[in-house]
Amino acid sequence: MPRDTKQMFPFSLSRGLGNQVMSGLEMVERRGSGGFRGLGLCIVLGSGAFGCENAAVKACHAAMTASQKSLLELKKEDRANVEAALTEVKMARDACAHAERPEESKKVADAVRSLENHLEALDERAKRVPKKEISEAEQKELERKGDPTCPRGEGYQLGKPPRMIKCTGKTMIEMTRSEVRALLEADGYHLLSGANESVVRAEHGSKVFEVQYADPASPPRCLKATPKPGVPWHETASRLTGVPQKRLTIGEEVPTPRGKMMLKVSGGTLQEQVLLGECGP
Repeated sequence: MPRDTKQMFPFSLSRGLGNQVMSGLEMVERRGSGGFRGLGLCIVLGSGAFGCENAAVKACHAAMTASQKSLLELKKEDRANVEAALTEVKMARDACAHAERPEESKKVADAVRSLENHLEALDERAKRVPKKEISEAEQKELERKGDPTCPRGEGYQLGKPPRMIKCTGKTMIEMTRSEVRALLEADGYHLLSGANESVVRAEHGSKVFEVQYADPASPPRCLKATPKPGVPWHETASRLTGVPQKRLTIGEEVPTPRGKMMLKVSGGTLQEQVLLGECGP
């Protein structure tokens, strides 16, 4: 009988790649490819008696095994491959919900949410690709030096076969008010504040930015970022600052190119808001 559901779904997708060129996805193999060996066929029934697994529970475990294989073989830069993995994980989620297995269902639901967030991150990264034709020599130069026209900590694929281009430009915490407004507009955000207001407010679905300025020609004094539900605070903070996740601690200052900035987090675990700098109400 399965004693520990943490070992039944041996990967976590919530700890993402914010410290690399994207946010949203990292697989952690806790028990290797044999993570489902020895599950056993008996479970504790509601009455406390022991019995054999019913067909629904077997289907749940079989779907989890199949989705685990898809995730362990995931090509994180291939959108079609990620979509296929998401389909497998959704099937496992539905099967476990039908089997009324709440712990397994929660783990698979977390994986679904992380895969969906990763697909959105891939779409956002695609916006960084230059619109004009890039020669082979220019592509090689971008691959070697990076692209200074997009925020550091992000990246995109360019050419065939695809080359990974790292962004080396300013992050949002280094940008002036006009630069932040231009970046948010380019990313499809709806601006909620006027061009001359001291606070830039913007939203895109459930994602919200609030960037506070003392001087519009200088970097912001405060940046508040609310990502989609399910995105961990360290992914958001790493992406905004370009600082690796392992170097981030809530309540401590973050070393950035513009100097140290205080990092705070508010909200619940389902939707964590990141606050950087000297933030007012």
